[in-house]
Amino acid sequence: VEDFRSNRLKPFYQSKSPDLTSLPLARRDLLRKERYITTDIIQASRGCPFKCDFCSLGFIYGYGHRTRPVGDVIKEIEAFGDSILVFWDDNIIGSPLYAKELFKRLIPYKKKWFGQCSINITRDKELLHLAAQSGCIGLFVGVESVSQESLETVSKGFNKVGSLKEDIKKIHDEGIAVFAGMIFGFDTDDKDIFKRTVEIANKVALDGASFSILTPYPGTPFFKRMESEGRILHRDWPKYNSDHVVFVPKMMSPEELQEGHNWVNRQFYSMPSILIRLLQSRTQLGYTIRLNLADRRYSYRRFISKV
Repeated sequence: VEDFRSNRLKPFYQSKSPDLTSLPLARRDLLRKERYITTDIIQASRGCPFKCDFCSLGFIYGYGHRTRPVGDVIKEIEAFGDSILVFWDDNIIGSPLYAKELFKRLIPYKKKWFGQCSINITRDKELLHLAAQSGCIGLFVGVESVSQESLETVSKGFNKVGSLKEDIKKIHDEGIAVFAGMIFGFDTDDKDIFKRTVEIANKVALDGASFSILTPYPGTPFFKRMESEGRILHRDWPKYNSDHVVFVPKMMSPEELQEGHNWVNRQFYSMPSILIRLLQSRTQLGYTIRLNLADRRYSYRRFISKV
């Protein structure tokens, strides 16, 4: 502010990572709650311990995983109402020991909650079970691709396509629905990736998914590589939203990537696909049916009505 007043603004300001202890509670009383599905949204941590090439979290928060004191998180949750709780953490299990303590403290409150995490939650039976005991009914999981080769190219080889069906079953067995984040446009993706994605999504009984076009966000290793290879198409920033192709793919044209992405949205949220997936999963059906129908309406507006 002082630089602005003195007319000597710098082009960029970099702060140190702030301490997450004793943060003031959000003034939710200022919100017009009728405009929101829920205002019971909270962050217990910041960042993610992984370093995926395409992810902007490291640039935003710094690489690593920082946590708030569990007591502070619980104190904030105590002020919530009866709505479903949403943990907006980028990876709620980024620090497994912390997550276990948080889940144990949450159990007596009998909350139902949604969150985001890596597929690694299936490799720690205690952690997954505690998540379920604490009230978890749905997780958004960064599956990213049904191609192991593609995962390896972006430093996400710890995801194993070969065990995806088993991993999702483990989560379902705890009564937790699985919503996958999927990305198209990796250098090893060809035009067959779209059909394979829908087939595998139905086979492993995903409860829902969000499909994105790989986007070179400034500050990420992926952006630097695309820029150095001359593959950035433009810098029309509003289109850097994961729904538009803004770089040149290797194994298909930009137009083929765009249409493939749109086709997957139409197919995945078709009524046959919804029935196949949800009848196999049978997990939290009251929520997953409504979410799939809502996503179907969204997909219809954006992708189906244009064909």
